[in-house]
Amino acid sequence: MAQAEDFALRADVTGAVIYGGGAEVTRQFSVSVPAGAHRVLVPVPAYMQNGPRISVTLPDGRALGPIGFDTEPGFEDGSFDTSAQAELRARMDAIDESIEDIEAAIAGLDADMSVLAVQRRFLESYASGSGTEGVDPGDLGEVLGALGTQMQTLADAIYDQDAARASLEEEIAELQEARAELERALAALYPLGANSVALVIPVELSEAAELDLAIDYFIDGPFWEMAYTAQLSTVEHRLTIERSALVGIPLPDRWEDVALTLSGEEWGQVLEMTGVWPSLARIEEERPVEVFSDRVAGSVMMEPVVAPIVVMEDAGLSGYGLAYSAEVASPQTLTVGEDTFVPFAPLALDAEISIEGNPRHDQTAFLVARAENTTGEPMIMGDMSVYRDGAFLSDRYLDTIPPGGEVELPFGSVDHLQLFWHDLSRNEGDEGFFNRSNMQVQIVEFGVTNLSDQPETVRLIYAVPYSEQDDLDLDLELSMEPSEENLDGRRGIHAWDLTVEPGDIRTIRMEARMSWPEGYDLYWRP
Repeated sequence: MAQAEDFALRADVTGAVIYGGGAEVTRQFSVSVPAGAHRVLVPVPAYMQNGPRISVTLPDGRALGPIGFDTEPGFEDGSFDTSAQAELRARMDAIDESIEDIEAAIAGLDADMSVLAVQRRFLESYASGSGTEGVDPGDLGEVLGALGTQMQTLADAIYDQDAARASLEEEIAELQEARAELERALAALYPLGANSVALVIPVELSEAAELDLAIDYFIDGPFWEMAYTAQLSTVEHRLTIERSALVGIPLPDRWEDVALTLSGEEWGQVLEMTGVWPSLARIEEERPVEVFSDRVAGSVMMEPVVAPIVVMEDAGLSGYGLAYSAEVASPQTLTVGEDTFVPFAPLALDAEISIEGNPRHDQTAFLVARAENTTGEPMIMGDMSVYRDGAFLSDRYLDTIPPGGEVELPFGSVDHLQLFWHDLSRNEGDEGFFNRSNMQVQIVEFGVTNLSDQPETVRLIYAVPYSEQDDLDLDLELSMEPSEENLDGRRGIHAWDLTVEPGDIRTIRMEARMSWPEGYDLYWRP
């Protein structure tokens, strides 16, 4: 067997199945290994140590192991760079060399400045008088002129040197700024190196081989969610729903050109139903009402002996998963802090458009579009922007709609259909008002006014009173029979389908007479 060696090489993310809050990730790579017992060291981000289930397999499904981590593998920066990362690092190195050359040039200027400083001090000393001693007064003008010329030449040289030095310092500042931008660009690519840990894979071979290895693991954090834009054409009665998936990885990592699958299955869902326990019914001899420390209302308070106590924690409402997944057509690059939108084919539905109003609580009627999801695909829950005839209205949340389910979307108010509601029994002096301790008469009117110059069809929906107690007598009179009663199985929820001409007012009058025995109170609001 050959001597043991360590083989270090990178393994990039090549594929991922992303769920609502996690991902199953695959990294792949090839390595040539001689015969013998060796270790393959794969640099990976440090977050992979935080408990993901990791497996390393050969193409035939055989698993290698046991695998582990080396937190101090001694990797150097640049050892595992991609071509893009290596290019950025090379540009940074070139800038470093340029800065060094400029700093050398500045050092040369500083040496020249030292010589000029010595010359300047000499001329200043000469001009102060010590250099003109013994000079014939007739020659003094010529000497001073020569001295001035030399001083000016020296001053010009110093000025030029200062300007040259300032220019070089400015050039260094620009290069340092450019280098900082390259550093940020390199950091955004999350290079593997000195800050990486090593996934250690033991390999033992009887002869040299080229191994194709796959690293599979699960990790929390990656997510995807649907985003919709609903476009309703009231002219064509056409509902178009544009779709895109928002995909993100809130991890300090970058996945380059990864094959993505977006799964509709819920990540971390409950796997089993709640337990079922026996339910014992029993009777006891009637006893007078008693209240003791261990008995209440005649029943002995005892520890349960049949049904166990089940403690349930508060839980938030969450969507349910569907056996549905989407293969993203082209590889995607995902980076922390940069959400990716993956477009889906839009859905076109034939919509039934209606105008509905709740005169008890609203001042106008509203437009509603309904359609059957005939696409064969579920509409996964997500945020939706709503447009009507090209105009943006608002945002809302769409719940999951399975194939064959009904799509019901609101599309804003119809302002020219004004609703009203009046409680006539509250008007002082109204002859229809009568109320006493065990009888009440309530009269209300509600309806709609069409302020447009076109006839409109509108459905008014109203909750009329009803009783489920024999002792509460209810006599209900409506001036117009409803078009449909007990909508969706809800008692007392009635609908009136009205055609309202331009400028017309349609009114429905309701009179409710209720009586009940003495000693009871009525709980009802019109």
